[in-house]
Amino acid sequence: MLPVACGLQGWMKKLVQQAIRNDTVWRCIDRALGSGGPLHRKLLRSRSRLPGYGPEREAFVAKFGKAFPQRAVCHGPFAGMRYPEEDESGRTVYPKLLGSYERELGEVIESVIARQPSAIVDIGCAEGYYAVGFGMRCPDTRIFAFDNNDVARACCEAMAQLNGVEVRTGEFCDRETLLGLDLGERGLVFSDCEGYENKLFDRSVAERMAVHDFLIEAHDFIEPGTTERMLEAFDATHDCRVIESVDDLDKASGYDFPELDGFEFGERYEMLAEWRPETMRWVYAEAK
Repeated sequence: MLPVACGLQGWMKKLVQQAIRNDTVWRCIDRALGSGGPLHRKLLRSRSRLPGYGPEREAFVAKFGKAFPQRAVCHGPFAGMRYPEEDESGRTVYPKLLGSYERELGEVIESVIARQPSAIVDIGCAEGYYAVGFGMRCPDTRIFAFDNNDVARACCEAMAQLNGVEVRTGEFCDRETLLGLDLGERGLVFSDCEGYENKLFDRSVAERMAVHDFLIEAHDFIEPGTTERMLEAFDATHDCRVIESVDDLDKASGYDFPELDGFEFGERYEMLAEWRPETMRWVYAEAK
């Protein structure tokens, strides 16, 4: 009976996927279940991960484009930063242009900007959201941006030029490279390097860079225990705190921006989602 049961389960899964992929069916489900319930959340998450996201995808992209005709960030610490027509940010361009991207870090980012650090290192800079954004808000700060992806670095350089910011880009930032940078009196190391933080940071690095601050995205889903290792590395030399991300579905139901007016719940989800595999954490280590 086991093969029959498995086959039936697979058939039912495909049937559900086909149903929630259909925009007409989904609108009926959306109205029937209401936004934010546990079943609605589960189905919406599944629908959003399906290839193509339904036949109305092009219409949504066009609708989004009308809401952001200037391709400039609307809110948050980097409001006004312009994005090139072609960039490497993919679906996350929506929350970045809206200004909701990693909104959980807003308070820390503003405190860093108020301090006007001598240098900022962005490890895993992607298309340059943070590197260029910090460069705009901290005009006298030296900005270093590293990414292994050639396309990402090219996009970062293009966005820097578009916004009149000087960014020094590089490929791989290992421990030797980081320790060799001249960060001045008090800099910031901003790290989003997909688990490599476990090899890059330890107590010896924290001690050698004790006058600088660190904001590290901890990828516990890649290597469990990452948050704890980062805290252990910096607790003797820095004041540390952990910041947790907000679930994408909670953003869709709780975030309120005027640009979201006129968009249905599923569209709001698409605009706000950051497509994380689970709730993320950041470790902010501030020099004592």
